[in-house]
Amino acid sequence: MGYGGFSPDLVGKDVRVLGFIRRLGSPKGRLLGWRVGLFGVGGILAVFGTGLQLRWLVNVAIGVLFVGFLLRFVGSKGGPGAK
Repeated sequence: MGYGGFSPDLVGKDVRVLGFIRRLGSPKGRLLGWRVGLFGVGGILAVFGTGLQLRWLVNVAIGVLFVGFLLRFVGSKGGPGAK
């Protein structure tokens, strides 16, 4: 692994590890930052809720995760096949 962690067959090719960042300006990706943030906060709340055995905190975490999931469908016009 002498190529900075990459295998030799990937050297010289156009490898886009974070290619999804280009979608941030598109209508589908405009809420991507909010979704990622909500999933992060929901995950942290869930971990603390289970660790502290606080059922209400776990329920709040589930609510935050559900809101993050619903943001996937906000702003889409014409269904999944629309451009």
